[in-house]
Amino acid sequence: CGPRPSARTGTGIPVPEITMAKLPPPPPPRADSRCPLPSLAHLRGSDWASVYEPSDDTYLLLDALAADLAVLRAALPGVVLELGSGSGCIITGLAQILARGGVPAASAALVATDLNASANAATAATAAANSVPLEVV
Repeated sequence: CGPRPSARTGTGIPVPEITMAKLPPPPPPRADSRCPLPSLAHLRGSDWASVYEPSDDTYLLLDALAADLAVLRAALPGVVLELGSGSGCIITGLAQILARGGVPAASAALVATDLNASANAATAATAAANSVPLEVV
């Protein structure tokens, strides 16, 4: 008979189910990172079980945004929207990058959202812990 088609892939190749394990706190910023991550000290181990934790892609994106600060400053964004905000590290980090670059906080409306209610709570907490005005929807 062979393997039955997987409901997740539609093929006969079995795909293991992924479960969220209890994860340790995120790693400290890399030494070669251009900008530090926002403080995430307010998030606990139980938060990381249901929220995407910062990883190499987080550092790379924040580094790229910091490298493009002149472009961002010239564009003077009116709205900054992050879809799938997870811990809130990216949107909060971008707000900090813009502030360090002299972009007035009131010049851009910062908005974040995630399908995961725990991620929305973590995003709001991260913004508050880092004194970043942010609307989570």
